[in-house]
Amino acid sequence: MIAGGMYIHVPFCVRKCKYCNFYSTELTQENLNIYLEGLKKEISHYKNKDYEVKTIYFGGGTPSLLGLKHLEFIFNHLDKSFNLSKLKEVTLEANPESVSMNKVIGWKELGFNRISLGIQSFNNKSLTLLGRAHTANQAEEALKILVKSFSNVSADLICGLPNQTLNDWEDEINHILEYDLKHISIYPLQIESDTPLSKIVKDDYYNKIDQIMHDMMYLTKDKLEIENYRHYEIANYAKDSFESKHNLIYWTYKPYLGLGPSAASFYNGVRWQNTTDLKVWQKTLKKEIDYDSQRLDIKMAEFVFLALRLINKGLDSNKFYEEFNVTLEKIYGETLDKLINYKWLTKDKNQYKLTSQAIFFANEVFAEFLPDAN
Repeated sequence: MIAGGMYIHVPFCVRKCKYCNFYSTELTQENLNIYLEGLKKEISHYKNKDYEVKTIYFGGGTPSLLGLKHLEFIFNHLDKSFNLSKLKEVTLEANPESVSMNKVIGWKELGFNRISLGIQSFNNKSLTLLGRAHTANQAEEALKILVKSFSNVSADLICGLPNQTLNDWEDEINHILEYDLKHISIYPLQIESDTPLSKIVKDDYYNKIDQIMHDMMYLTKDKLEIENYRHYEIANYAKDSFESKHNLIYWTYKPYLGLGPSAASFYNGVRWQNTTDLKVWQKTLKKEIDYDSQRLDIKMAEFVFLALRLINKGLDSNKFYEEFNVTLEKIYGETLDKLINYKWLTKDKNQYKLTSQAIFFANEVFAEFLPDAN
């Protein structure tokens, strides 16, 4: 029996955030009907009672826009097609403007046991810059409702915004610490091409913000660890035993099925992504196979840098051998030695880990393992 995760992409948003390049569309009755019909079709297409679903993650988009009856519809069809008996974690991404007490009660009754709230900032000017649909006050109210009802609440913040000072960022961290959440995600601002924010921010933005961005990330680490949050993954902090079980499936090279338009999957060693068009997806279940991901050298590189994302666990050379039947050092010995000499990696017995100074430019470290980089 295969055990893994399930990701369900809900593509609806009140409006598109200025920094976002994920697939989303307008929530209309027509689009909702198309989506639910497509999801029913896709769930049936992948039906496999031998697939033991450990985690379910509703992401988006804004999954909290769905009505309770729509979420119940989805769960009913999942239960008919998959083995949900060992389900450990069921996460719903929510935005503050779509959180209410009635919804929260319904979410608990449906079986959600983890809520991930997209706050991004407690500053109204920053929220306007980002194009978020909520206000700082709505974020506060949503948190108050959620922490009363769920023992496992996570929230996201974005650092490195234009004109954001280190003091501004410290205020954001102090603010979120008031709620004693079990999990906090901190993301440096990414300026994606062809987004409204990319037209606002100048090309030399990263050159100007680079040092203060690093200062913000180190300040975050210091303040959160004092409050007993463990920095377990590059962008993620958790209280003991409250790590995201679903995301750990990604980082430990375990299988997952992605349902919905644009959702990605990794199953039986193959990666693919559904088409980013609601109507085409519903009619055809069209997907793009990532053929490069089936190359052995790419598989090995993915295994390595996904493992290195985990700050405390790191890359286990024994697990690499179990997966590929060849030693890690035979494939990457020269690269590993170089990164250790650079003080970007440490080695303790069979474990390789990012050093504290390498955590916040980890992508440069990961690139060393890609075939073209060697």
